[in-house]
Amino acid sequence: MASFVKVQSDTSLKISVESELLQAIRKAHTWYTSHKFTTPAAAVLALIDFFGFLQIANMTLPDSVVNRGLIIAAFIVAFEVSTMYVGYALSLKSYNLGKPVHNIVFWLSSIAFAFGVIGNIIYRIYTMGISYKETPDLALPITILLILLPIITSLMNVVVGCLAFDPLLFDLYRLSKKLSTLRIRKSQLEGYITALSNEDELKETLNENETLCYNNTKIEISAMRMRLRNYVAARTSTAYDE
Repeated sequence: MASFVKVQSDTSLKISVESELLQAIRKAHTWYTSHKFTTPAAAVLALIDFFGFLQIANMTLPDSVVNRGLIIAAFIVAFEVSTMYVGYALSLKSYNLGKPVHNIVFWLSSIAFAFGVIGNIIYRIYTMGISYKETPDLALPITILLILLPIITSLMNVVVGCLAFDPLLFDLYRLSKKLSTLRIRKSQLEGYITALSNEDELKETLNENETLCYNNTKIEISAMRMRLRNYVAARTSTAYDE
């Protein structure tokens, strides 16, 4: 990255903070940190877990829509929402940022995720005979697989959280917006300064014209006074001669 302090041809220094900041944003904002990637990725991971929990809920609680909805919602919160915030909190920790409350919520989210894992394990093991009674030979491997699957998607959700909520990138964006506002304000002030400069030049021109008119008037008055004196002198001498 080029230095933001440059030496001009007249040996003056030019500090280009904005160009440096834009280069930093461009470098930090890669395709995998873009919301065009992280949002669909988080949605796909949530859908994978949703269909997994929906399957076990339909097989074990076919007659209770409310209980099915509560179980699925609780597991989605534990495996998706909590891990997303864990990723954000880890980003804050990596930059030594954040407030003490972020540490508290980080641990609460981690505990919620842990309880979700424990609950999923217990639920699937104790309902294994009901869920796979038609294929008892596959009951254990499928149960183990569906226990591991939400853990895998949750770990990837932590990664997405780290990428989507990078606090340093947010700070760069915030600073770039402030610089844009300052640049607009600078342009406005430069316009005002130019207008004032033109007004001063106009006043100076008017003053010069007034001075020139005044001098020309003085010359005309002096010439008229001289003519009057000559006229009076001529008339006086004619009167004496008569």
